[in-house]
Amino acid sequence: MVDGRAGPADHAESLDTQSAPVSWRDRHLPHLPRLSDAPEPLPVQIERLAEDGQGIATVDGREVHVRDAVPGDLVTLSAVRKRRKRRRESSIDELHTAGDDRATPRCAHTTDCGGCRLQHVAYEAQLRFKECELRNRLEPLFGQDQPEWRTILGCDNPFEYRNKLEFSFCDQRWLSQQDIDSDATFTRLPAAGFHPQGQFAKILHLDRCHLMPAVADSLRLQMYDYAIAHELPFYNVREKHGIMRNLIVRQTTRGETMAIASFGEDHPALAGLLDQLAATEGVTSVHKVINPKGNDSIYDLPLEHTHGEPSILEDLGGSVLCVRPKSFLQPNSRQARILYDVIAEFAKLEGHEKVLDLYSGIGSISLMIARQAGHVHGIEEVPDAVRDANENAARNEIENISFATAKVESVLADHTDNVDLVICDPPRAGIHPAAIRAMIQFAAPRIIYVSCNPKSLARDLQALSLHYRCVRVQPVDMFPHTLHLETVVELVKRELT
Repeated sequence: MVDGRAGPADHAESLDTQSAPVSWRDRHLPHLPRLSDAPEPLPVQIERLAEDGQGIATVDGREVHVRDAVPGDLVTLSAVRKRRKRRRESSIDELHTAGDDRATPRCAHTTDCGGCRLQHVAYEAQLRFKECELRNRLEPLFGQDQPEWRTILGCDNPFEYRNKLEFSFCDQRWLSQQDIDSDATFTRLPAAGFHPQGQFAKILHLDRCHLMPAVADSLRLQMYDYAIAHELPFYNVREKHGIMRNLIVRQTTRGETMAIASFGEDHPALAGLLDQLAATEGVTSVHKVINPKGNDSIYDLPLEHTHGEPSILEDLGGSVLCVRPKSFLQPNSRQARILYDVIAEFAKLEGHEKVLDLYSGIGSISLMIARQAGHVHGIEEVPDAVRDANENAARNEIENISFATAKVESVLADHTDNVDLVICDPPRAGIHPAAIRAMIQFAAPRIIYVSCNPKSLARDLQALSLHYRCVRVQPVDMFPHTLHLETVVELVKRELT
């Protein structure tokens, strides 16, 4: 110190001895451990499957949703993340012990694709899970007045069961974890496959999809290779340009295959591509569509039939059905036969009854029921489907049947003839509220409701519950390895029970 003032040496000593600044975290949250002090995560057990198919574990007294987990798994979790509605999610960092119902997925893409969310679960366990979820949703509606619950009907072969798949083409490839972990170098590669869950702008490129016979993948990869060889640009979803866009493959149990190729714009080289698709073994029908829209739907677009027959034929419910590019048909033909047997059993017709078939589509259920009824009248609001239904009736020489193009709610409100049975097979959204009100006013003595969505089924049964009693429930697994479930219920008017 010089003349009472601090010198350089004093300043140095002061800097060396003063304490480090206290962080906001240490000042306000001293009770929380630092990452370096946190203990190693302990293994936890997966307790059950949630409604969305994810496993449930309990960590620090709170539920955590775990991807690709099976009840009974003993796992160490990766970091737990908070998602919407305070939901906590994680994934498996290490699997110590596999649960009894864990299965090895046949598909190499199941984790990234998201289409088959349950392929890591043994098929019998999938059936138990789906049946339990259905009961949990419907049983509270019935209270003490429970219907006859039948055991779920599963598939003999839970692979290659679909008769229709739609693939997408894109110039943005989604890199799977397998791609990331590999030594390969990926540039701006195009892809042909499916959108990963939540990724509308990119496509997961597939080696093989086991939901349909191999001809579907053969057609997809032919289009992919041809486009690269001829430098045809793949579609860009964000910028909405490109040529290669979609491929829909349909196949019947007769082995007839239809290819519907969708392009963002026309190009002279597409003629050679369509020739190549038509030359593929088993392909009997090829169609082309130019889609300049922002969405992939082709149902409002004109199609050009380029090769083979304009349609393919399917055997279902004792009838031969004409299937066109835009026709709706149950996506699992083998399981649809089981479904239709259940409908016929529940209908228990004697040959004189009048039946109203709502949302009749191309007439597949109507034609089956007409063989057992006095007369069937089908209602469908899509004109092309009604045209196909009338052609299918003529093809199968069934005369005690008629079809009308109309909305279900308007027909029920104006229909004055008494009917003995209403069959209802609505889309996933269920029955329109106006149609529910009209159905209650119509007061048919019995209803057979065929549902592809337990959630909308529960809502509609609740709306009908004051007027109709549910007497039988039969779940049918139409889509193995997914969360979807088909259900047939029989409803009887309450005055009649």
